[in-house]
Amino acid sequence: VNPLAGASVYLNGEWAGATGTNGQAEVSLRLGRNYTLTLYRHGYQQLTDKIKVDKSGEAREFLLAANNVLFKVDSMPSSATVYIDDEQVGKTPITGGKLITLGFHSVRLTYGEDYRDFFEVMEFTKKEEDRTGERSIVLQKDFLKMGERARQKGDIEGAIKAYASTERNHPDYAEAHRRLGDIYLDDQEDYDRAIAEFEAVLALPENQQLIYKQFAVTFTNLGHAYCEKGNRLVDSDRATAPTYFAKAIKVLQTAKQNTRFFPSAEYDEAVHDTYYYTALSYHKLYLITKQPAVMNSASLAWREYFDFFPKKLEGNPAFVQAREGARRYRDQIQEQ
Repeated sequence: VNPLAGASVYLNGEWAGATGTNGQAEVSLRLGRNYTLTLYRHGYQQLTDKIKVDKSGEAREFLLAANNVLFKVDSMPSSATVYIDDEQVGKTPITGGKLITLGFHSVRLTYGEDYRDFFEVMEFTKKEEDRTGERSIVLQKDFLKMGERARQKGDIEGAIKAYASTERNHPDYAEAHRRLGDIYLDDQEDYDRAIAEFEAVLALPENQQLIYKQFAVTFTNLGHAYCEKGNRLVDSDRATAPTYFAKAIKVLQTAKQNTRFFPSAEYDEAVHDTYYYTALSYHKLYLITKQPAVMNSASLAWREYFDFFPKKLEGNPAFVQAREGARRYRDQIQEQ
């Protein structure tokens, strides 16, 4: 029998203390007086007893029986390793059940290969918890792992297939479709599909409100895609192009307000793109509309681009070229 810490001690219904790490508690009693003693701890059966102490320093020992739950669990696919509170207890199916105490326990199932781990903190409140049959735990495919593996092999189509397989109810839906949008934007220059993917990600309420901060950079990528789409329409559909430049400016303003949430691994590049495509969108919009207010906004945006140019990107050939192009655009505006 192990000492039980954290058991509350009540005398005649009033709290008198709790057991320490050694399972003991000292309480003051009047000698020769009758008391109703109650011992309680969550996950154990409450104990109530009548006691009377006749001499000072007298010790009493009580045993609290655990309130156990029979936990049965299976998974699809089966043969997943089951951990309860980080302790391995077997592989699915565990149809005979595993005894655990009432209360909260972490449950983790791992299968490996191309499946995500299942993890959940569960509250066990009844004598039996049956997660078999129709209530079996369904392990989700790890489409992020599959897509990244394909990309590392240079298999862009394989990556697209993996990310696109992530359905709306999948926990990795937003991240998978963000990565899919990146492929369409950067690798395939398919701006319509990139826009569709980024818009789908940002349409989720939790991402609109930036509850998950890593999606702040998606506003930058969507703005980039809008700007590129507008560029393509300048010659073929000059009336529609301004709509995309205006959309780019709007989402890039949101990105500018949330640069502190950009992922550290791509922070400088994301900051650069946020300011660059903001300025470029204003610039292109001015060339179409010739509105003085838009020209002023473009001039200010190019100034901000140079003011906030990340020092770590100075000397990087790709960004040196972008900076030289920005100087030409700025000079063009100043000549107006």
